[in-house]
Amino acid sequence: MALLGLCAVLWLPGDLWAASFQVSPTRFEFPLDKRYTEFFTVTNTAADPVRLRVYPKFVTFDADNKLVEGVESPHDLSRWVVLSPRRLSLQPDQRRVVRFSVRPPSGLTGGEYRTVIFFEELPPPPDPEQPLEGNESQFQLRLLTRLGVPLYGMAGPKSVGVRLGNEGVSTQGNQVVLRAQLTNQSNAYLVLIPRVRLLDADGDEVYRYEGRIVLQRDQTLNWSHAVDRPAAGSYTLSFSATHEDETVLSQTFAVRVDPPTQE
Repeated sequence: MALLGLCAVLWLPGDLWAASFQVSPTRFEFPLDKRYTEFFTVTNTAADPVRLRVYPKFVTFDADNKLVEGVESPHDLSRWVVLSPRRLSLQPDQRRVVRFSVRPPSGLTGGEYRTVIFFEELPPPPDPEQPLEGNESQFQLRLLTRLGVPLYGMAGPKSVGVRLGNEGVSTQGNQVVLRAQLTNQSNAYLVLIPRVRLLDADGDEVYRYEGRIVLQRDQTLNWSHAVDRPAAGSYTLSFSATHEDETVLSQTFAVRVDPPTQE
């Protein structure tokens, strides 16, 4: 499931399938000036018992906002996370607590450090009452759930900065398409509110859009937005983005929409 940035529970793989367990809370943010201790509540929502493995891992997102695992980063919080327990079993409707503590070293370089705590469902053990017959294997198709909860630790104050690059507007078929490359230049993740407005030659608004973008620390994102092609004429397309009500990006584009080609 898409992630949803890292600001919500991650569900992998991304199929529309009922998760067999739930985890709460769905995010933790805390200062790194001292040891931090908290806990998750894990609930089995399935009709059968579930077994889980719990572990931290640093993840990031590429320019197409796809999850990338196994990346080394100086901003990885995983190395300072202690979990207990790391494996657990739950009966149907049972709840259990998984505690964690973050033990950062002294003298950290300022900025955000992060990790994701993954709760990974393990396959059920073999049923001894149903032994395999001969050399024929028996398989049961079952989608195993993996949920991830992000931890964000902050050392020192937060800075805010976004660079806009490769921006441009083009007319493609029945759409006017805005494309831009957004690079997070702050020392922490940002939640951006992008706004797109299309104004006609008289300055009247003919289109408005407002969305949400989660931009991780150091992430560069290829972002685009399509507007249904308006009537022929001259327009101005404005693009802006705010973070916590502060405008961090602002750009305007002149757009010329030609009449449809007569064949």
